[in-house]
Amino acid sequence: MSNNCFVCGKDNEDGMQLTFKSENKNTYSYYKFPEKFQGWDNVIHGGILSTLLDEVMAKSCIHEGFEAVTRKINIEYLKPVKIGQKLKIVGKIKNIRKKLIEAEAKIIDENDGTIYATGESLFWIIKEI
Repeated sequence: MSNNCFVCGKDNEDGMQLTFKSENKNTYSYYKFPEKFQGWDNVIHGGILSTLLDEVMAKSCIHEGFEAVTRKINIEYLKPVKIGQKLKIVGKIKNIRKKLIEAEAKIIDENDGTIYATGESLFWIIKEI
């Protein structure tokens, strides 16, 4: 983990500077999407959503005691995220086998349960931590 990470690095002035928490088997954070990550008018760029899903799944690996890197990721965009929305990003481990971890994540509105995007990833385990 780096203090200059785009998503969680506290020293990256241009980054998102998210803090992640883990509870039970879930890792999560909240983010209010600013205009600087806009794609289409008033809609957040899909690459930013993919980045957040990837990061929360990687943090789930850390929570389970593994340093791991993304091998494969699959993202499904279900609804556009609007500028200014505050949403929850949540991820968890589905399966650990030998040198691979399967994880899943979603971006949701906790107030009404709307799911905006989902992700599934396969991670290579680099080492146990």
